[in-house]
Amino acid sequence: MSRLRVLLGEPDGRSRNRIKKMLEAEGYLVVAETDDGMGTLRQARMVRPDIAVVSEDLMGMKISQVITVLLEDRICPTVMITGSSSSEVIEAAKQVGVLGLVSRPVQKHMLVASLELAYEHYRRMSEMEHEIEELKDKLENRKLIEKAKGIVMSNLRLSESEAYRYIQTRSMNQKTPMKQIAQAIILAFENSEK
Repeated sequence: MSRLRVLLGEPDGRSRNRIKKMLEAEGYLVVAETDDGMGTLRQARMVRPDIAVVSEDLMGMKISQVITVLLEDRICPTVMITGSSSSEVIEAAKQVGVLGLVSRPVQKHMLVASLELAYEHYRRMSEMEHEIEELKDKLENRKLIEKAKGIVMSNLRLSESEAYRYIQTRSMNQKTPMKQIAQAIILAFENSEK
């Protein structure tokens, strides 16, 4: 188990202290403690925890708003502590993106299992999102290069492989990515068409 940095949001001081002790006994590092929604978001932005453990009873904001901000701003995944594990609570938690749910009274083994699973799931989702962005960039670059290659083929009467080599050579000579060379060719062509 890794030493995850945890933000703990729990309005009841005794309960917060008990959960903190559980977490620390299992090797987690509690980097911030809060008792309300705004404080949770403020601390999350300041300390950038690996994961947040938040009570559904946080004061000042709906827990769904807190969790939505944590996920949409890519701050950290969330495990929610709830007094009920009814189907309505579970459905509401799913809707806002809770990655783990622990019912009261909090049991150490359930909390640890939820934390580890939520963190791993979030880490994998983040990796996939990063890979998707890289693939989108590569596809966009490829489209630009193909368009520039078509312009070069048409204007310089070169074959497809010669046009590609032409762009590639300019890229190497100018120490500029092929994407930028392609953009310059497209821009020059579009300006000459006006």
